[in-house]
Amino acid sequence: MSHPETALGWLNAAGLFWQLVAYLGAALAGLRLFSELKSEGAPRPFCVIAAVTRCLLALRARGQRVDASDMLRFGGLALAALCLAMAGNTAFYLLHADWRDLGALQSLLWVLGHIGVGSGLMVALTGAHRLIVEGRDHGA
Repeated sequence: MSHPETALGWLNAAGLFWQLVAYLGAALAGLRLFSELKSEGAPRPFCVIAAVTRCLLALRARGQRVDASDMLRFGGLALAALCLAMAGNTAFYLLHADWRDLGALQSLLWVLGHIGVGSGLMVALTGAHRLIVEGRDHGA
């Protein structure tokens, strides 16, 4: 197994590990947001796709519109799935990368973009979860 040969390569390697952590953290935050909103009355799914379909069809059958809580629930779930896929992609890259190729500035810029996206999603999903919990606590 090779290792990075330059300081920029080591910086890229560290960035890839942070990218993995950021995507896993964002996936966890999205799942936490989904489970928090699910406890407010959404159907308990044995299959996520079936639950989303069932909830949307039930809302339409009752003539109700999809409210902000539903949008946050489905958005959190979709972002969690995306982040899990990106974490898997990053882990695959870390396991199969030729570490000598990580010394390019272009790969550092690619990694920094993913770190920003993963970290931003983690912060946004955690913030949405806190807003919901605080709103429910103040409303009680």
